[in-house]
This record gives sequence, structure tokens and C-alpha cells, in this order.
Amino acid sequence: MIKKILTLTAIIFASSCGFKPMLKNYNNEKIIFKKITYSGTNELTYLLQSFLNLEENSKTNKLVINLEIAESQSSTKRNLAGITIEESLTISVSYNIQKIESDGSYKTIMNESTNETKVLLVTDSFGSDENKKRIEKSQIIKNLSQKIKFKLLLVSQKSNDF
Repeated sequence: MIKKILTLTAIIFASSCGFKPMLKNYNNEKIIFKKITYSGTNELTYLLQSFLNLEENSKTNKLVINLEIAESQSSTKRNLAGITIEESLTISVSYNIQKIESDGSYKTIMNESTNETKVLLVTDSFGSDENKKRIEKSQIIKNLSQKIKFKLLLVSQKSNDF
């Protein structure tokens, strides 16, 4: 009975506190750039492009976004024989948004970088390890894309240029 009362109280409190999810009504179709530039390895840029799903239209506005994705791997743990048993996989995305002024110059609106690291166990099976890395890369890029979308949402709410 006490659990029901506490649950009901929590629901009433949460509904009356004014909580509104920021990304609930977020629509990628609202954010259109004049030019989108991706740089980095083909596999990573393809994943980033597909997860972000940004639209490019040269006639809509005067915003340009440049995205650069990079990957690094390093050994984090070795066994007594000196063989790597754990690797650290880091993927970072740097991006900047620029506005094209009336005189043709570029004004930077946002310049940020975000990264995520995952520690992976290394086994004797090369194929299995590569498959794990591929899956983890995809998940990391998906997470980074969500962070970037959130930043774009915040910028779009502050700016009428989107």
C-alpha cells in the first residue's frame, strides 16, 4: 500500500514540475545546412553521416557545418608475456558551424569537439576481435551523433538561422 502511495505521489510530482523532454519533438528535417563537409576515414564518416542524417540544400540558409572524425587505439593492459589483453578505442568528432555573412565572410557560431572511449578485451581470435571493434565503433559513433544532435538542437533554439 505504501509503495502505491509513493508511486502515485511521484507521478503527480513529476507531472506538475514542468518537466518536458528536450528531444521529444526534435526533428532533423528542421536543420538544413547550405554545405556539409565530412572528413576522416571512409567507414567512420559513412557511419557519422548516416546517424546524423543532416540535410544539405544550397538555397535554404547561410549555415555551413564541418565535421571531422578520427579514431585512435592504444594498448591499456598487457599480460606477463607482454601481449596486449586490453585495448582502448577512442573516437572523436570535431565540428564547427559557420554562418556566411552578407559580404561572403564566414562567422563561426560553434566550434566543439566530443569524444568517447571504450576499453575492449583482446582475445586470440582476430576475426572475433575485429567484429567486436566494428560493433563498438558503430555504437560509439551513434552515441556521439546523439550528443551532436543535442547541441544542434540547443543552437537551433537560440538561433533563427536553422
